[in-house]
Amino acid sequence: MPDPVSNGSLEKREIQVKGMTCAACVARVERKLKSTPGVIDATVNLATEKATVTYAAGELSIHDVLKAINEAGYESEEIIDQTARWNEEERHQEHLRQRNLFIFCAAFAAPLLLGMIFDLFSFTWGHYLMNPYLQFILATPVQIGGGLQFYRGAYHALKSGSANMDVLVAMGTTAAYGYSLYHTFFTPGPLYYEAAAVVITLVLLGKMLENA
Repeated sequence: MPDPVSNGSLEKREIQVKGMTCAACVARVERKLKSTPGVIDATVNLATEKATVTYAAGELSIHDVLKAINEAGYESEEIIDQTARWNEEERHQEHLRQRNLFIFCAAFAAPLLLGMIFDLFSFTWGHYLMNPYLQFILATPVQIGGGLQFYRGAYHALKSGSANMDVLVAMGTTAAYGYSLYHTFFTPGPLYYEAAAVVITLVLLGKMLENA
């Protein structure tokens, strides 16, 4: 990575951006940077998790640029001498975290999915696995433990006035889980615990594969 390039009063820097999940995240970071006074141009790459920013050195500093990214809901750090604190070891740790979270959620989501399949074919086990209280017990750890990062991402996205994949996952799974919760404890009706749990688990699988 070349050193920051100075061009008169302009400076060009590369920044590591952590926490982006989709094209909407890229668009939000770029929009936030370009709306920052003093920023001339900004491009963000989702695959490499990097932003290239050109700004007027006399109007703002690299710390102002990093602050703008943080205000958009993402962690950021300037890349110096081809390295940042987010090195391969940290990427490996993030992969392990996503893997463990996926395994945790899959362990709870699998019985819910099997219960739906068994009940569809009138297998005996399907009757037991379709118990509303059992499904509630299985789905809740997935909704809270696995869904927490999506709620966080959705909060930051909505706070900045936009939406991303986290908002979609949070809204969809909360609707399915909340509807099922109502039918479990108030009025008997159809349950969609398995839908919420499986969606969260599959998205976590995708994140795990991205970090592989």
